[in-house]
Amino acid sequence: MVCIVSFSHRGISQALLLDKGEKGTLLGAGLNSMDGVRQLYGGLGFSPNGKFNIGLHAFRVTEKEADDLSVLAVQPYLEYFFIKQDDQTPLSMSLTALYTRGVLRSDYLKSLGINVYQNGFGGNLMLAHSLQAGSKTKMIPFGRLGYYYAQVDAKDGLFTYESTDEGIEGSLGCVFSFPTGGNAFNIAPSILLDSEDLGFGIYFSLLFK
Repeated sequence: MVCIVSFSHRGISQALLLDKGEKGTLLGAGLNSMDGVRQLYGGLGFSPNGKFNIGLHAFRVTEKEADDLSVLAVQPYLEYFFIKQDDQTPLSMSLTALYTRGVLRSDYLKSLGINVYQNGFGGNLMLAHSLQAGSKTKMIPFGRLGYYYAQVDAKDGLFTYESTDEGIEGSLGCVFSFPTGGNAFNIAPSILLDSEDLGFGIYFSLLFK
């Protein structure tokens, strides 16, 4: 049995919340749920200038109908805003590249001496627009469209069995950003889309400037 999980749905980046030229660090955690698969994840990211992002997420994935199976994964990513919203530009656009390394955990597979690993690559394009929702509160609707490729290797000590998957995924959401002193608390609910299913995600984060 081989389980392939897509990790292309993730939380917002710090540069989305920063103005051009600002730097900041984002600490966050989120939950995605789609077709009986639940992803819990947390992450840390840094932007030196409000346009370039670097960060890392850690995931734990479980499936409703497979109590004995879970996936643990780490995901470094790079994001660059090649268009940044300002007084003359109404939208922000970014490109993200990410890599995922995961391991499937199962007591049953462990008893058989089978180890299962997953490697994945992906990228996405994001479009966003920042609105002033109050005297200080920001509201940022966004949309993402991305591609992912994943390969799973199951090894039993003698043989390696491979399985691959790829697809297009997207999401539509909105960030609500509330200032807390010089920093900000953020909530980002989103609808998750792929070729067959709809899902839901929510991400909580703190931005430190």
